[in-house]
Amino acid sequence: MPYNFDFEIKHQYPDHEPGITIPIFLTYGSKTEKVLAKLDTGADFCVFTYDLALLLGVPLTSGPKKTFDTSGGLVETYGHEVTIKSFDFEHTAFVYFASTLGHRRNLLGRQGWIRNFQIGLTDYENVLYLSPYSR
Repeated sequence: MPYNFDFEIKHQYPDHEPGITIPIFLTYGSKTEKVLAKLDTGADFCVFTYDLALLLGVPLTSGPKKTFDTSGGLVETYGHEVTIKSFDFEHTAFVYFASTLGHRRNLLGRQGWIRNFQIGLTDYENVLYLSPYSR
């Protein structure tokens, strides 16, 4: 049975940067920060930097602790619920923040971001197609 996808968003990402960069707004409590994050289809969860947790006023160690085994080594994190806004679509998500300065990238993983969208990709043209996923 053929599938028919109708994408609402066409995001042109830069070719001169590593990875697929997506601008998002991350909100915790009353604080919101605009950040650039990398789409990471291999990541089970969204993981953000320690610096971002500080900017948002996240009480880092009050959340559940989780250690991720990444290609760059082990990353110790703490989980918190945030609001993520990307391309005028907003949702709440349980994400993780690195516990130290060593983690340098903000990652959008399957839980918390990817599962909220239908995604199409034409990497040769640097284009990401998205539509909010609804059942």
